[in-house]
Amino acid sequence: MNSFLQPFFIVAGFRLRHLSWIGSLLLVAWAWSQWAQPAQAEGSREIVSGGGARPLTEWRPREPTSGVPRRTILQVFAQAGEVINLGSSAVGIGNGGNAVVFAPSTSFDNAQVVLDCRRQQPGQGLITSRAQELAGPLPAAGGYTPCTYTAPTAGIYQVAFYGPAGPNAVGNGTPTRQINDVPGNFNTSQRNGVALWDITVFSNGTPRPGRVFSNYLALYTGANGPGAQINSNLFIQTRDGFTYRVNTNNLDPDGAIFFSNNRGFIDANNNGLYRSINLDAPAGATFQSPAAPDQPGNATNKIFFNQPDPLAVAAINGFSTFPILPLAPTNFLFRGIEGTPGQTGSVPLRGTFSFLNPNPTPGSYTISIDINRNGSYRDPIDRILTGTAQPGNILVEWDGRDGQGNPVPAGTAGFGAQVTINAGEAHFPLLDSEGSGGLIIQRTSPLGADADRVYYNDAGLATGGGPPNPLSLLQGGNSSSGNVHAYGNGTGEGFGDRKGIDTWTYLPSTPIPLQGNLVIAAADLVISKTHSPNPVTVGTNITYTITVRNNGPSNVNGVTVTDTIPPEVTGVRLVSCTPQGPQGSAACLNATINGNTLNSTVRLNNGSAVVYTITGLVSAIPSSGRLINTATVQRPNDVADPVDQDNSGGTNRTESAIDEAVVIASPVSPTGLKSVRLFTDVDNSGSLTTGDIVEYTVVYINTTNTAVNNVLITDPLNTNLLQFVAGSYSYEAFGTGTTVQANANYNGTSDPNLTSPSTRGTLAAGGGRVVIRFRAVVTAGSGVQVINQASATSDGPVSPSLTDALTNTGDIAQLLDDGINQGNLPGTGDDDPTLLVVAAPGPPRFRLVKRVTAVFRENRRIAFNGLNEDASDPDDNAPGWSQLPTPGLAGAFSVGDANSLSSGDQIEYTIYFLSDGASPSPGVNLCDPIPTGTTYLTNGPAGGEIQLNRAGTNTVLTSNADSDAGRFVPRLNPVGSPCPNSNNPNGAILVNLGDVPNQGGANFGFIRFRVRVD
Repeated sequence: MNSFLQPFFIVAGFRLRHLSWIGSLLLVAWAWSQWAQPAQAEGSREIVSGGGARPLTEWRPREPTSGVPRRTILQVFAQAGEVINLGSSAVGIGNGGNAVVFAPSTSFDNAQVVLDCRRQQPGQGLITSRAQELAGPLPAAGGYTPCTYTAPTAGIYQVAFYGPAGPNAVGNGTPTRQINDVPGNFNTSQRNGVALWDITVFSNGTPRPGRVFSNYLALYTGANGPGAQINSNLFIQTRDGFTYRVNTNNLDPDGAIFFSNNRGFIDANNNGLYRSINLDAPAGATFQSPAAPDQPGNATNKIFFNQPDPLAVAAINGFSTFPILPLAPTNFLFRGIEGTPGQTGSVPLRGTFSFLNPNPTPGSYTISIDINRNGSYRDPIDRILTGTAQPGNILVEWDGRDGQGNPVPAGTAGFGAQVTINAGEAHFPLLDSEGSGGLIIQRTSPLGADADRVYYNDAGLATGGGPPNPLSLLQGGNSSSGNVHAYGNGTGEGFGDRKGIDTWTYLPSTPIPLQGNLVIAAADLVISKTHSPNPVTVGTNITYTITVRNNGPSNVNGVTVTDTIPPEVTGVRLVSCTPQGPQGSAACLNATINGNTLNSTVRLNNGSAVVYTITGLVSAIPSSGRLINTATVQRPNDVADPVDQDNSGGTNRTESAIDEAVVIASPVSPTGLKSVRLFTDVDNSGSLTTGDIVEYTVVYINTTNTAVNNVLITDPLNTNLLQFVAGSYSYEAFGTGTTVQANANYNGTSDPNLTSPSTRGTLAAGGGRVVIRFRAVVTAGSGVQVINQASATSDGPVSPSLTDALTNTGDIAQLLDDGINQGNLPGTGDDDPTLLVVAAPGPPRFRLVKRVTAVFRENRRIAFNGLNEDASDPDDNAPGWSQLPTPGLAGAFSVGDANSLSSGDQIEYTIYFLSDGASPSPGVNLCDPIPTGTTYLTNGPAGGEIQLNRAGTNTVLTSNADSDAGRFVPRLNPVGSPCPNSNNPNGAILVNLGDVPNQGGANFGFIRFRVRVD
């Protein structure tokens, strides 16, 4: 079996001799248009069969181009006894015009001359007119007198046509570029080329077309622009049995070496580049020379002048006489660069496709990614990956960009992809060809769909001089129109000047779709860390708050969060890991403190967050006077983080946040601290109002090296402002040697002592402390300031020692220093009371959400338990709906095609309500007009007409205007507010809810009724 080797055409332009590696070599893409030809004669007739300019076919081996000798070695297959007829416009002209036949040989330079027409058959083999070129050799009417050779054995003979200057001439000839008869086509002006030539094989007097071929053609027009463009009609035969018709379609190369191989440009590692290049800076690019023997994986194919004769193809070593079709690849998979099947992050992350090439020999592959998800793989935005697939498992890296070079954005939807193994691949690069009308290529064997499809990629090249439109067409285009990959501006400085322009075609195998997903994921993870209090005093607790947020766009799972608290903080504990966002959008999968280190894994949907609260005792002052540490969040594998928050670079694997806390020593002994937080926001106002419950925290600590004895802590409450909450007192003592006792009888009025007045104890040295908490109801009216402060008497240097207001995370903010000294050490700002300002109650808020919750058809209930959310209505997502009984907030906007309504069907409507403002919703009266085309049903939910559910308790309401809260007003009976139409065209239900509280547990419910479709 032959390997998958495909053709490649080169055109060598001879003007740019200074190009270091390629000279002015021009690789030409050939294309096909339909034409009809007589069976006799083949040669220069086909080179000019499309009109345009007549080039000289050159023989000047002493002036090679990029190592390729500028000599056209023609090959002809003949069987034993068949006659090879030869002729050219230069045989016998000048001192050297000749036609020479060489015996079959693997090397032309070592081949034996078997016929010298000028010496052995003088006066024969001269073509003197265009008519003779068309007719071919005698006995054809009007034909030329050929020089002939009868093949003694079957084989591939080689033919050289020397111009009038002979086989070793140098310098350019003078082509006329005229197809018709002009003197310069037949005299010594041809110099080292021939304008007309023919080789025809006769078998028993019958011409056998399709026997003549060549590895390449050295052609020369001597000019550019109109009148110098070549329109040749030729055939290309590939090693794996494919045949193409090609038409050069106004190719404008000046001088050209045409040839075809299977790879196009290749790099230093023998990989196909599948793109055009700049010739001034080839950067390791090369090609298989048509004058050199074929190499493994790189082969030159044959240029025929007529449909190839199978006998001639069979005689060429390694060539198949039938197309060898590729087996389709298998096991097509994708994996992100960090190992995730079916997923990679957006740029700079990337991923790898893998598949199995089951063919026994190498072939090219094409991977197509449907970037716009429209089911087509031929859009400009779709990404095409090409290369060589050796037999076995193949890995192909994708950089995450689309067909236009832009990063593919992340999203939840996956992308389709498919892979093919290609055969019959034919590259047609044009090197230093300033212009082309668009090569026309048609696959003639095998026949099938897309026989005219060609591909190219000129991206990255300078675009002056009339570039192709589009600049890249890796998705392919139909070349039959003659304008696919057309470029140039009609001058010697067209787009192709000093470039290698590649066009190619192939036959793909059956496309194999990707197994599994191809998802691009990205999550902008942001981490922040704060602490309180600030500054923090030795011997007191410090509270760290770490917030990790996902700003999307992708949802992520397996996000890791770490933080190591400095060793000066002891007794570190995790207070909480709290998700933020819509219910279920975030989760703390695990969170532990081991020593001083937090380790956690979380799930974060787009827009959600988690908040960690960590506390510990500051037991020493660091040498720097600051507690410095860094919290870090790490993204999951194959999820890009598009914003580099901490400028870590690379693939932005982690984000970090640094926190610095100033640590100060205690100026007094003991030190008192007091903070207050809103414990219960009774009216849900979000601010402190009358009736809310606050919690005070009183801390006294001894940070000196000497115990503080005889400690009594008191905190009287002003009953006009605060009312103690019974049972809310709590007490904690810390430090070995701390003996201060609790006072469970504290109430702030008759007993203002926070600690036992009868057993005054000791605060131990080096951090002994007590923490006392109690709650109180705010009885003060709006606008009133509530000032409160605890004090401690002791044997210490400051007695009494007043508490200083403190604000921890979640506390009501306090002034750090009001500038008024109340008895502690002067100038320290450590004796400020807690201050609360009672705000006025906020406005009410009443939410309504209406949905279809069921359809009844022939006593069968079709329920709508899911929720169709209204993206423009925030009421759908109010947290208070979670109080509703199962299935919660549910229902649909409309019934939909799957349950289209018929006359007699019953529709169940549910109107959900929620009062979650800063104050109760007063005097709520609800009106819902009956929809047109329906009739209100008196036999409704729960056996009644109207079902009212308030805070989980159902009440059946009648339709009559009786003592209950609901009624139905028949059609055309006038109605008032809040009904939208006082004429009441179809009837309406009215429900008087009265005052609806805003407190959780009693602020929600729903109204349910049914109508029948008329």
